[in-house]
Amino acid sequence: MLRTLPLALVCLLPTTAFALDYPQPSNASERAAIERYKQDRPLLTSDSLFNVPNPVPSWPCAVPEVEQYRLAGLHMAHPQLKAEIDKAARKQLRENGMAASSMPVTTYSNVRIIPLKAQCTAGKLSGEVQLLVFATSQMVTKTTDANGTSTTIIDSDNVTLTQQRVDATPANASSRSITKSKVKISSRSDNPQVDAMMKQLGQQNIEQKPSLSTTYIGAYGSVASFSEMEIQTPGLFGGKSTPTLNTSFTTMFDEHRGQMTTYTNGQLGMSMTTKDGLPHGEQVTYMDNFLKKSNLRMDQVPGMEGAEEVNINGVELIVKRSCFQNGAPVKMSPCKVL
Repeated sequence: MLRTLPLALVCLLPTTAFALDYPQPSNASERAAIERYKQDRPLLTSDSLFNVPNPVPSWPCAVPEVEQYRLAGLHMAHPQLKAEIDKAARKQLRENGMAASSMPVTTYSNVRIIPLKAQCTAGKLSGEVQLLVFATSQMVTKTTDANGTSTTIIDSDNVTLTQQRVDATPANASSRSITKSKVKISSRSDNPQVDAMMKQLGQQNIEQKPSLSTTYIGAYGSVASFSEMEIQTPGLFGGKSTPTLNTSFTTMFDEHRGQMTTYTNGQLGMSMTTKDGLPHGEQVTYMDNFLKKSNLRMDQVPGMEGAEEVNINGVELIVKRSCFQNGAPVKMSPCKVL
């Protein structure tokens, strides 16, 4: 879901642009993922990383189109796979009292899936598979409120290098994907005043610089994701650029339950427990203490009920706790869902 950025435009930059401030988690698997990413970073800057071989490789045996799209991670680009995802998404929206019309509409074009490494046994794919995947996507989101209907269009040109094993089980899964994206965001409103404000804030047409993101997937859906960006704050003399590393981890305890944490540079941003991929249990959000900078009190800001101001390692933060059960927010304190 896109959030408007009235004070800053987010631009993703290549990984060589800045020295990075990595998180220092206590979790051993998270620390191992960070070390793996550090080792892979030189690969991310290679000019030949996404080159198409000549001649272009072909599949060593007949591979159904739906299976090619599944291996390429293009689930929303194939009608059969998309139908399965849409059905689950509509069910979740209904359970949360939301209309299915609020779902973004995504279309794909220029899809190309090249098997850089693949082998077959008895007419079926086996062992390690490496793919080079090209795709163009457009996601259209419409939101309606008292101020009218706003439409956001996100156009993306993506190329992804994936590495995985088709014979992996949930217990020994291991894959890596590296994606280079070029994104353009366009926003409009049918309310002339809101539309004029979007234009004034520079939100109507945002073209981001090419970005690189890396994702590792492990046993039972454990995930480590790294995305480097530069936050550009406008100013009279060109503004200020701040290098930022966004990191997220999903650590699975078993096939159903896990823990998700996010970081911005070295600062913990959010921690929550999950069940079957949905928030389940307590969610703790850590945010910059904008109250102190703005001379505001907690009770003057809607939605901050129960939040508290803290100082962690010399950094002034606001901590907010929420409770979820099977993806839906519930009022429960202390948060002890089964």
